[in-house]
This record gives sequence, structure tokens and C-alpha cells, in this order.
Amino acid sequence: MNSIWLGAMIVSYLVCILTITSKEIYTVRGGVGNSLPITVSSTLTDEKIQPIIFGSMLSMGFFTILYESGRNCWVSFMAILLLLIGIYGVILIEENQSIHYVFASTVFISILVFMGWNSFILKRSNYRIGLCILNFVIMLFLFGCILSTIYNNNVFLISEVLFIAIFAIFYLSI
Repeated sequence: MNSIWLGAMIVSYLVCILTITSKEIYTVRGGVGNSLPITVSSTLTDEKIQPIIFGSMLSMGFFTILYESGRNCWVSFMAILLLLIGIYGVILIEENQSIHYVFASTVFISILVFMGWNSFILKRSNYRIGLCILNFVIMLFLFGCILSTIYNNNVFLISEVLFIAIFAIFYLSI
């Protein structure tokens, strides 16, 4: 049954990714064609696509909770629950409000907790443990990049996207 939940999660998340990466979102910003957003959050709170993203993330969250409950690991479940709460807050609250950064921090920290916990409890093979630990170290590095490049918008966006991509790969590999 968990395979079905995982498949539904992936489909829901793909709707979100395809919505965000559509060319239409980049031409809306300030009338400048093909300009990249400054942060992932600035894309998520765009009024034109926010309902689609929020709906697909609600769907993904529902399937993720079902999937995580089948894994029977309360630490992972709680980290994912906090991650979902953080994601919904980041989507619904504008980037210029200070509470937005509380939700964004919750997202990053819950990802690190999830990856850290799962890196150290997976004892299936030395290769897999090494890969999980390497992913976790890369995530810590990217988190440091995000914190140190707040004023360099291009590096900030790239660090955010890499952070999310590595987490997605990690999540699918456990």
C-alpha cells in the first residue's frame, strides 16, 4: 500500500513542480520576460499560481502522512508533519512578513532532522549508510550557504533549489 501512497505523493508534487517551472510564472514578474524569481518562497506566494500549488501540496501532504504512518517511525512522522506545516505557512504567508521566516526555518530544520535521523537509523548496508550521511552533510553545507547568502539572490535561489532536490532524492531512496 505504501507504494501507492508514494506514487500519489510524486504525482501531487509533480503538479507543483510543473506549475512553478512553467514559463508563464517567469513572464509575470515585473513584466520582464524569463526573469528568475529571487527565492522559492516568492514563487510560491505568487497570487496567480498559489491556489494550484497549495492544492497540490495539500494533496501531497495527505499522501505523505499516509505513507509515513506506514513506515512506523514516529521521529520521521513528526519531522514530516512539521515540514508540511512549514510548507503551508510558506505558501500562505507573504515573504515580507516576519512569521514567514519562522515557517521557512521550520521547513529547513525539519528536513535536516528527518535526514539526520534517517541517516543514522538506516543500517541496511554500509553503502546506504554512507550515502545517507553524505546527503546529510551536503544538506548541512547547503543550509549554511542559504544562511550566508541571504543578500546574494542568485546563490540563495540555487541553494534553496538544491536543498529541496537533494531532500527529494533522499526521501525517495529511504
